[in-house]
Amino acid sequence: MNIWQRFGYYLGGFALGIIFLAFFLSGKKTQCNYAPDARVLSNISKKERVVGEYFSLPITEDSVFLNLMKKANVVFSKSTVDDSDCNTYWIESDPYSFEVINCVETATFQNLRKKTD
Repeated sequence: MNIWQRFGYYLGGFALGIIFLAFFLSGKKTQCNYAPDARVLSNISKKERVVGEYFSLPITEDSVFLNLMKKANVVFSKSTVDDSDCNTYWIESDPYSFEVINCVETATFQNLRKKTD
């Protein structure tokens, strides 16, 4: 078997694999959240949002929530994460920073602060 036949078999298998993945993954909301920040933000976005004390933004509207969480970063040094049912995460998103109490079914947003640089 020469190099061109091997190359043809490789491309044929690669094309079948791409078609297989496109067929089975189409229509599903698949995400690849490997980083800790992305996993926490994805988990928060799937839950019911509750506006807590000292939070003046209308976070219940999806457009405001998506814009706020689009470029958000979780600051784990200021967060309280343990094995309990609710963890507290400190999130920074331009131009705000705030706390999210992430429980099993709800995510409570509170302590909104405008960043000052």
